[in-house]
Amino acid sequence: MKRSFTYIILLYLLTIGCSGKSASVIGGANGSTEIIVADCDTDTILTGNDLEKFDSLFNAWVNNYNTNPITRLSSNTNDAKKLEQFPQLLNMGKKIIPCIITRLPDKNLFWTLTLYDELQDIDSLKSFDYTRGEQFRAQETEICRS
Repeated sequence: MKRSFTYIILLYLLTIGCSGKSASVIGGANGSTEIIVADCDTDTILTGNDLEKFDSLFNAWVNNYNTNPITRLSSNTNDAKKLEQFPQLLNMGKKIIPCIITRLPDKNLFWTLTLYDELQDIDSLKSFDYTRGEQFRAQETEICRS
């Protein structure tokens, strides 16, 4: 658990453009955890509650994608944006980018790159190689961040 949590912290620093900056992990009152990133344009906090909310929404989004006739029969990955969980995940903000990246190695979840692309505003951290398909872009995004 500690190793994967550290991995998320490092991904978090990279994806918000804070390479070389500092992060503090703080234990909260109810066993909650907060990651505070300092020396960035704005301090951002990713809490344990955020991680739980992300997992819940993301899993519901995946389930909906796999069972909804709109997405199940479509070859357009942008149809995933039409599902009810997408705007909820989007509203969580850039702090969930590392959480998305940790899911990209799963070849069945390449379509979740739609969420990453919406949240990531640093072009150098995106893959624009559309010639090799969405699965390649998802793998390239994950590999470049690890």
